[in-house]
Amino acid sequence: MGSISKCQKLSKESNIKRSEEDRISILPSCVIGHIISFLPTKDAVATCILSTKWTHHWRSISILEFDDSGHSQNRNRQSLQSLEESFKNFVYRVIMLNVSDLQKFQLRCFLDYDVSHINLWVYAALSRNVREMRLTVLMNSHKLAPRELFTCNTLVVLKLRGVFVLNVPTLVHLQKLKILCLDSIEFSDDESVERFFPGCPVLEDLWIIGCLWRNITVFNICAPVLRILTIHGDSTNIDWKCKIVLNTPNLQTFTYDDCLVEEELAVANFVEGISKVQRLHLSDGSVETLQLCSHPLPDFPHLTYLELGLLQDETCRWSPPENVPSCLLLHLEEIRIEFFRGKRDEMRMARYFLMNSKVLKKLTICPDGDELGGL
Repeated sequence: MGSISKCQKLSKESNIKRSEEDRISILPSCVIGHIISFLPTKDAVATCILSTKWTHHWRSISILEFDDSGHSQNRNRQSLQSLEESFKNFVYRVIMLNVSDLQKFQLRCFLDYDVSHINLWVYAALSRNVREMRLTVLMNSHKLAPRELFTCNTLVVLKLRGVFVLNVPTLVHLQKLKILCLDSIEFSDDESVERFFPGCPVLEDLWIIGCLWRNITVFNICAPVLRILTIHGDSTNIDWKCKIVLNTPNLQTFTYDDCLVEEELAVANFVEGISKVQRLHLSDGSVETLQLCSHPLPDFPHLTYLELGLLQDETCRWSPPENVPSCLLLHLEEIRIEFFRGKRDEMRMARYFLMNSKVLKKLTICPDGDELGGL
């Protein structure tokens, strides 16, 4: 009995010792760095105070995310200048001491920094073989974005958001870029567009959101392997008519809610670029322009999904095409109508789809919330 009791006591002591053991600290530094990469960067850096063993682990994190809004929570007690200095010092310290190749670099700046600082931070990330870069800068500058941004051989994802002009250099060489999002960006001229997209030969997914067209007459998207294209317009673009030309032979999914230029040649070129899509999302204004300027209405021979967003501030003006498009007869399986209010032409549209879609499996009608509120 004594020996059994002694064994139980030793086992209990061993279990306590194992429970108190710091198993994370004995992992290789690169593994610890990978784990704490998923923490917010400020928290990852703060792990250096846990113990002397943790002093340098944060230097191998592969995800860097900087957001100056997190440094401005005490805005009432600090001047903007001190907030800027605090944020700049933090970014410089982390970038200078970090020694890892970067999986992701995200920078969100809402305060007014000298553009030279931002370009240095971006350049530092590019020199670390970054694969994903997200840059949000709310400043108006022609000098934002270093030239190295356009020749990075490791970038796979690039997301730019801001009110700055994208000054595209002569050489664009983004050989691995697959996903590109441009939000509120302004191109300097037509030539900058012509240089930009051909320099992205494997681009597959392109988002253009609220970009300004005032310097552009023709927005030519030349992307031979592009599969997904999304264009969301901006009401401030209403006075700047820009023709969109698509050279996208492998496009499969297209979403569009801007205003087409009502010229037959422009619309014809536009339709040709999306004629092979399988999934199509259009605003009501786009549909109306297609009807006015396309004779006959495009057939879209591969279309299986159609989504129509009806205008919320105008009456739907729709009339059935002279001939039933072949997509309705042969392969359109799902239709979704957004912001439906039950107006006469909207009812005619829904009835037309139900009567003429021979292989339709699902029709979804989403009512306009404002109209429902008034019932």
